[in-house]
Amino acid sequence: MTKNIVRVMVGIVFISIVAISFQIYSFNNRQADNLSSYCNIDFIGLKQDGVVKAAFLEIVDFRYSGAKLSPQLELIIDNGEVSCLAQSISQSNNDQGSLLEQRKAKNILKVVLDEAVVKQIKSATMVKVGFKYEDDTNFRVFPLSQVDLNYWKNQL
Repeated sequence: MTKNIVRVMVGIVFISIVAISFQIYSFNNRQADNLSSYCNIDFIGLKQDGVVKAAFLEIVDFRYSGAKLSPQLELIIDNGEVSCLAQSISQSNNDQGSLLEQRKAKNILKVVLDEAVVKQIKSATMVKVGFKYEDDTNFRVFPLSQVDLNYWKNQL
């Protein structure tokens, strides 16, 4: 009788470990149709003398990994590639939600886009944003949704 209970308990623990591992893997390797479906973004035009001269972009992503964001951001504006270096990268622990949610690391990438990039975005029909983690070999590239692109243009 106790052998059966032990087997059931071991089975439950094993299934739980597999399920949690799958959830973590799936979240860290998730796919999305656009940038705001994948992570949180903030975009603000920075004015100087009433004219937008630059823009501030912040990307906030959560992962179940200790890997940090790479300091490089890739912008693809109408199929022309622009590479930008981040002004700030930070990582902190998530302190809200369930025990599993608290295991997620909060990664923030902040970039100031210069006037030349701002001009390209103003007339763009398509913008893609790429970023990667230190343990990635390739950039994760996501297009802006039409709603986000219109918002960015309105900020400029």
